[in-house]
Amino acid sequence: IVIELIEAQSEIGLVDAVTRFPNRQRLMGEIGNLSSAPGEYALILFDTIDIKYAYEMARSFGLSAVELVLVDIGHFLKGTFLGEQLLYSISPGRFATIIDAQRAHSAIGLLESCSERIRHEVRGIVPLKLELYAGYTLFSVQKNNPQEVLREATSALHDAIDENVTVSAYSVSKDAMRKYKFSLLNELAECLKQKVGLYLEYQPKIDLVSKKIVGAEALLRWQHPVLGVIPTSDFIRLAENTSLIKPLTAFVIMQATREVYLLRQAGVNISVSINVTAANFAEKDFSERLDKALSSYN
Repeated sequence: IVIELIEAQSEIGLVDAVTRFPNRQRLMGEIGNLSSAPGEYALILFDTIDIKYAYEMARSFGLSAVELVLVDIGHFLKGTFLGEQLLYSISPGRFATIIDAQRAHSAIGLLESCSERIRHEVRGIVPLKLELYAGYTLFSVQKNNPQEVLREATSALHDAIDENVTVSAYSVSKDAMRKYKFSLLNELAECLKQKVGLYLEYQPKIDLVSKKIVGAEALLRWQHPVLGVIPTSDFIRLAENTSLIKPLTAFVIMQATREVYLLRQAGVNISVSINVTAANFAEKDFSERLDKALSSYN
């Protein structure tokens, strides 16, 4: 009884409550334990269900419906791809396994066939939106850092999702670019907060017959203290997928209306257009805020 109690206690916090597969903490421990074994390994992560879709499913049919699907997905991967190999459940709908690096190539080929089969073989109470994506990284046991190994595999997995391919290997260059973009987003948020570095330039609209300037387009620019002028395409595309786009557009509106007012005070009376995103039109108060900005400068 004492031995059984000790074994049960050792499993607390190491098993996923839904799938009953070993969890992320167990995975981290296993990667750390490999330091005593020679060789090179591959950590493969699998993503199988759109988490937003899973939330909607839980909202409509209850959490148990989603849990049953996750259990079925886990057993599908275990039975189709891994056999006796350990499968880890590291977050809802996301699984992982560790294999010998020499098996990585054949495993990738098998994953391609799994991605087709999972749509037909895993069924829920409603038609499921299942797509199998995988990312992997190779690591040496001599210098493995469990958290870094998992981060690299996660980076590779998101490359696969972003590029809509079944499997992607960890890429140092893509990872560096992602870090650069994330750093840019953080610095952009700080610039908006401090109101420094951002400004507008105006591209003239010219009537080709009269050769007169008949208007202008306001274009947002960012003067980075270290990198210099950051191309608009570099940071606008990033901001569009975050909550930053709302204050960024608000800055453009206020800055443009203020500068148009100053131009008119100086006797220059031309129309100025600004760019907004589709997300801005989805904001309930967008037209009211735009009207308020225009009214504040007459």
